[in-house]
Amino acid sequence: MRNRAKRGIVLERCYVWLTFKHRILLREKEVRTNVKHCKNPCRAPEKEFQKVVLKYWRRFGLKPEKYWFDWFGQGENHYNKYFIPDNIWYEKITPYFNNLMFKRAIADKGMFDILIPEVKQPRTVVKNRAGIFYDGKGNVITKKEALTLCLQEEKFIAKPTLGGGAGKDIHFYDKTRDTKEKIEKIFSFYQNNFIVQEIVEQHEILSNLNESSLNSMRVLSIFFQNEVHILSAILRMGQKGSMVDNVSAGGIQCGIHMDGTLYEKGSDKYGNWISRHPNGFLFKEIKIPSYDRVLETIKKNHKYLPYFKIIGWDFAIDREGEPVLIEFNVSPEQNQLTCGPTFGKLTDQILEEVFVKKTLKGSAD
Repeated sequence: MRNRAKRGIVLERCYVWLTFKHRILLREKEVRTNVKHCKNPCRAPEKEFQKVVLKYWRRFGLKPEKYWFDWFGQGENHYNKYFIPDNIWYEKITPYFNNLMFKRAIADKGMFDILIPEVKQPRTVVKNRAGIFYDGKGNVITKKEALTLCLQEEKFIAKPTLGGGAGKDIHFYDKTRDTKEKIEKIFSFYQNNFIVQEIVEQHEILSNLNESSLNSMRVLSIFFQNEVHILSAILRMGQKGSMVDNVSAGGIQCGIHMDGTLYEKGSDKYGNWISRHPNGFLFKEIKIPSYDRVLETIKKNHKYLPYFKIIGWDFAIDREGEPVLIEFNVSPEQNQLTCGPTFGKLTDQILEEVFVKKTLKGSAD
C-alpha cells in the first residue's frame, strides 16, 4: 500500500513537471518571436548584459538568456538585472514557494467559496465537481434540478473549475436570445467540473472602460517572512465587443499604482505600448475604486493559504464599489512587462532564499 502511494506521488510530480515544462517551452517560443518583432527592445549593449546581468545571476549558479531582459526591459537604455526570466520563475521560484502537488485541488474554482468564504465572490447558480451537481448553497442536486436553476437566471457565465484560464472555454447565457438548448449544450460541453455564476455588474468607472467585458485586476502577492507583500498589479481591459479581458485573448493591460491610479502607458501581449485605450480614455486619468480594500482583502486572506506563498488574485469591483474575487491562481504569470521586476526591492532577499539559504525547503511537503 505504501509503495502504491509513493508511485502515485511520483506520477503526480511528473505530471506537474511536464505541465510546467510545456508551459515554459511555449512561453520561450512566444517571447523569442515577440522580441524579433518588438519595436523598442532594451537598447543596452551586449557587454552591459554580460557585465551587469550575468554577473549578478552567476551568484545563484544561473545563466539566463538575454532575450528575456530585452523583452521585459523595453524602451530602456540599460539592463535591469532584477527581472526574473519566465523559465526561472516557473522552474525554480514558483515550485519553491508553492506546493504544486496540491495545485489541482486548491485551484478548483468550485472550492473558492469554501476555502475563503468571507471574501465576496460572484453568486453561484450551480456547480459540478467530480460529476456531482451542487446548488449555490452546496446542496447535492440532480442534473435536471441544475438545469432548472439555470433556466431561472436572466444571464450567467459558465467556466471550467479545473484548468481553463486565458478566457478559454467560457460560455455566456442571455435569456433574451438563448434557449434551454444552449444550457444543455453547455452542460454537455463540460461534462464535469464546471461552475455557473451570475455575471458581475461592475462599477461604472470600470464599465466605462469597456462595457462588454468584466474588466478585472490581477494582483500578485507573496507571503514571505511571515508578511504578505503586494508585488504588482495590473488592470486587464477587453476591447470593444469582446466579452473577456484577458490579454492573451486580445485585451490590454496597464499597471496599477499603490494608490489605485493607472500607469501612464499600457500594452497588449505583443508589447505594443499605448497611453490611450482604443475606446478613447487616457490610462493615467483612471483610478480604480476601492483598490485599497482589494489589497486589504489579499493581505488578510493570503496567510490562510500557506502552501502557496505566491498567488495571483483576480478581482473585480461591483456596482456598489465592493471588491469581488473572481478567482486566484497558484501558478500565476508575472506582471513584469507593465510593472517592472516582480520582486522589486525584495529581489536580493528572495533569490538568496530560493538559491542559497533554502530555509523553506521541505516545509510544505
